[in-house]
Amino acid sequence: MARKLRVEYNKSRCIGNGSCAAIAPGYFELKGKKAELLGSKLSGNEIYLIGVEASDDAANRIIDAGIACPVNAIGVFD
Repeated sequence: MARKLRVEYNKSRCIGNGSCAAIAPGYFELKGKKAELLGSKLSGNEIYLIGVEASDDAANRIIDAGIACPVNAIGVFD
């Protein structure tokens, strides 16, 4: 069953730890010293947003990526 999530990523908070890209590589990628939320759009002041319809497994990986971020740059909302 697919789950709908809204993912918010604050690029200015990112320190390039890379845990998000390791946990959810289809959604995050480390480019240079910062991560990127793939397929997202800039919403304002370095906040990137994306709506995702994902399987339970993929949704859990996205949520885990948010939890693993050491600077809370990723927010995931059901």
